[in-house]
Amino acid sequence: MDNKMNNQITHLSGKMKETAGKMVHSDQLELKGKIQTMGSEISEKGEEIKEKAASKANEIIDKIKNERGR
Repeated sequence: MDNKMNNQITHLSGKMKETAGKMVHSDQLELKGKIQTMGSEISEKGEEIKEKAASKANEIIDKIKNERGR
C-alpha cells in the first residue's frame, strides 16, 4: 500500500511541476514534471505486474498442493 501512495504523491508532484513550468514559461521545470509523472506511472505498472505475478504463482502452488493431496 505504501508504494501505491508514494506513486500517487510522486505523480501529483510531477503534475504540479509540469503546470508550474508552463505557467512561468520554464521548459526545464515542465520537463522535470513530465519525467516525474512518467516515472510514477511506470512504477505503478510495475506494481500491478508484481501483484498479478504473485497471484498467479499462488494459484499454481495451490493447484500443485491440491493435486498432491489426492
